[in-house]
Amino acid sequence: MKGESSPEQPEFRRELGVFNATMLALGAVIGAGIFVAVGEAARVGGPAIVAALAIAALVAVLNAFGSVELGVTFPRAGGAYEFGRRLISPVVGFVAGWLLILAGVSASAAYALTFASYLNPLFPSLPLRLLSVAFALVATAVNYFGITLSIRVNNILVFIKVAALLLFAILAAFAFDARNFTPFFPRAGAGFLSASAILFFAYAGYGRPVTVAEEIYEPQKTLPRAVGLALGIAAPLYLLVTVTGIGAVGGAGLSATSAPLYFAAAGVSKFGAALIAVGALFAAMNVILTEVTGLSRVLFAMARSGDLPDWLYFIHAKYAVPTRATVVVGLAIILLSFYAGLSLLIESSSLFILVYYVINNISALRLSGRALYSPIIPAAGAVFSLILAASLSATALAVTAVAVIVALIYFGIRWGTFNPPRKQS
Repeated sequence: MKGESSPEQPEFRRELGVFNATMLALGAVIGAGIFVAVGEAARVGGPAIVAALAIAALVAVLNAFGSVELGVTFPRAGGAYEFGRRLISPVVGFVAGWLLILAGVSASAAYALTFASYLNPLFPSLPLRLLSVAFALVATAVNYFGITLSIRVNNILVFIKVAALLLFAILAAFAFDARNFTPFFPRAGAGFLSASAILFFAYAGYGRPVTVAEEIYEPQKTLPRAVGLALGIAAPLYLLVTVTGIGAVGGAGLSATSAPLYFAAAGVSKFGAALIAVGALFAAMNVILTEVTGLSRVLFAMARSGDLPDWLYFIHAKYAVPTRATVVVGLAIILLSFYAGLSLLIESSSLFILVYYVINNISALRLSGRALYSPIIPAAGAVFSLILAASLSATALAVTAVAVIVALIYFGIRWGTFNPPRKQS
């Protein structure tokens, strides 16, 4: 591309300290997921989503421990792609990277549709699919011009959406009715695990700092603090939103629309609901912003190892970001947001990321003497992730199986074998 240049061995700049790394994780975690996933979870779990949220948080924390110790040991871009490659096998690492990319692109398309869902009550005549595309374009452009700019935008958006969620909790509290929690298990508990798996979607971004570890200053100290702080802030906030939402309109009320928080708040204050809708727009933008940041680094890492075309192994000399990978991720999000439905996007993204974390935890179990925590933690993370993954719909399971098969076929064709020589990165 004109005006671009790259050194022979592209390198990132370590610019992110504890505050910015925590805000990056919060930008990925506290996002459109809670604005929409709570409705999808209520559809299958009813009021029991309050307990399902705790299960999702537990699995997220277990997986976070494994991610942190791997990121501290191998502070390289790529997340479980890099870890699986080094500690299990190149093909397993490739599958992990492939699933992470699909999970992020699916999630981002869901966030773009969330943007449309919350904008629709305010401007019902606007072409929402085209607006969601414009939304993804903005997120891609901000990432293109450097991580410093994207982090500054991210930090502003985090404060806005936290304020919107707190406003929702206040408004919903005025309509709180304890009777909305009965029956607590409307389907005799049949949808409880599925609800937990869907709500895991709302937590899934906690590992974002690990995927950009090459841009983290002193990752050995920064990563544990940033990931821990992000989950410590997000989990109580999610619980507050879920409890007040169920109390205001019940499980049926939350599941009746793709913009559940807007409609739950609208019964108390139309103006307040409009502010929450604006918060959801910023939340969707925020998470797409961080998804493009993280996924572009995964593509870069996969190209650096030779698993993707060398053209993607590129860092812009001025902006110090993998601009080509950034553009590719943005285009993929735009294409998927045109065609896919919201429910399938959420379930598929949840399943992709759960399988990804199974690989991540198996990698952590192979750290042996370099492990920071007890092996019980990644083992439990892998088991719980598999249990939640198995609870999702047959359609999502089929989509994931096809995705893995496609990854294996591509890998086999590219290398002519499932055991290529390890290209050290």
